[in-house]
Amino acid sequence: MKKIKEGNFEKVFCNSSVAYFIDDVGDVWAISRYSSESNKVFLFGETNLPEVTKVLEGKNIKEISYAKSDGNSTLYLGLTTSGEVYIWGNNWITADDANHNLTYAKKLTSASKTPYENVTKIASFNTNKHYFIVDGRVYCVYNGNSGDEPYYTTEEIKFNEKIVDVVTTYNTSLFLSESGKLYTYGKLGAASGLGVN
Repeated sequence: MKKIKEGNFEKVFCNSSVAYFIDDVGDVWAISRYSSESNKVFLFGETNLPEVTKVLEGKNIKEISYAKSDGNSTLYLGLTTSGEVYIWGNNWITADDANHNLTYAKKLTSASKTPYENVTKIASFNTNKHYFIVDGRVYCVYNGNSGDEPYYTTEEIKFNEKIVDVVTTYNTSLFLSESGKLYTYGKLGAASGLGVN
C-alpha cells in the first residue's frame, strides 16, 4: 500500500475516471491516470493528473455528487458548507450557459425557481435527474435535451415531515426523514413509507 498524499483529508470520492479528496478546509484535490482530451471536463482543463493535485480552492466543498449518462456525459455537483452548489464536467443542468463542457466550477443560482441555494443534501441519479434537499423539502430536477439546448423542470416531492438524507441508484430512491422513517419514491410519483428504525 502506498501513501498518495500527506494532508488532513476528510472525504474521498472516486469512480472509474478520477478520485477527488476533500480536505479539512473544503478544498478539493484530484488524481487520475487517464489521459485524453475528454478528461479535461472533470480535471479542470488537465488531461491527466498522475499526482494528487489541488483543483478547487476557496469553495468550501463538503460533498460531491457524481452522475454519468448512458453515453459519455459525466457531471459533478459540489455542495458547499453554506448550501451553495457548484457544477463541473458535462453541463446539462443549467439553461443559462451555452458551455456544455465545464472545465471550471460554476456556481448554480436559483433562477427559474430551481433550488440551488440553502441546500443541505444532493444526490444524482444520472445526468438527467438530481435531488436537492432544502430546509427538509425535497426537489427533483429533471434535465434533458431539446435540440442543442438543455431544458430542466423542477418538481417538489411532497412528504409529511422533514427529509434529511437521500440516496439514489439505478431504479430506487430512498429518503430518510428527521424522525428516522425511510421513504421510497415510486414510479407514479408517490412517496411511500418503509417503516421507522
